[in-house]
Amino acid sequence: MLVGPSVLRMTTAPPDDLRARLLDLAERRDGVLHRPEVLHAGIPRWVLQAELRVGRWQRTGPQTVVVHNGPLSARQRRAVAVLEVGPRAALDGLSALQHTGLDLDDDAAGVHVIAPKGSTPKHPRGVRVHESRRFHEDDVVVRHGVRCVQPAVAAVHGALWARSDRAARLLLVVVVQQGLATVEHLQDAVAQVRRSPRGRLLRATAADLRSGVRALGELDLARLLRRHGLPQPDRQVVRRRPSGRQYL
Repeated sequence: MLVGPSVLRMTTAPPDDLRARLLDLAERRDGVLHRPEVLHAGIPRWVLQAELRVGRWQRTGPQTVVVHNGPLSARQRRAVAVLEVGPRAALDGLSALQHTGLDLDDDAAGVHVIAPKGSTPKHPRGVRVHESRRFHEDDVVVRHGVRCVQPAVAAVHGALWARSDRAARLLLVVVVQQGLATVEHLQDAVAQVRRSPRGRLLRATAADLRSGVRALGELDLARLLRRHGLPQPDRQVVRRRPSGRQYL
């Protein structure tokens, strides 16, 4: 009985050079492969299928494969989310900030992904897709191989989507506190918000950050003093000295 070439491919291991090319593609995105990218690179489909068939790698959606068979890391989950939503999608809000390095957890929120209005994005399980007119391609950068909205804009979007006003204020404060965005860039992003119930809250928070607030407790105190017509306190400032940073 003669066996065709396609059957032989499916019953033999992929050549080392083709497997190495797949691993090189995956490395730029923390081990996540985008199936259309694989085909565009000229790697035959059967090479990927062979790794999946023996269980060394795992399929994470119609568009993605991860080059191991264990639990996905947070960065891998975010990469899979963006690639599965669509080609113009990008991480946004808290998820974009976490991918950039923000130290703030909110596991219950899922992965936030933004896509242009009218782009018919997919809605994978565990992904909160925001099909929005606030999407602008100029705001998108690539981090760890994944499309992300830049931090100041992502912080403002995340504040608009937050579950409470306090969570919205906290996100803006932490982004500045951890140095992911400057107050000036944050104010510019806030100025782009139109017709939102939280617009006034975001502008007031950005103004407090401009005055030197760097903690949620300071923010609460500033709002309390304004409410009772009392003067604002002097804020601490950072001074760089030969011995290091000092707060005065």
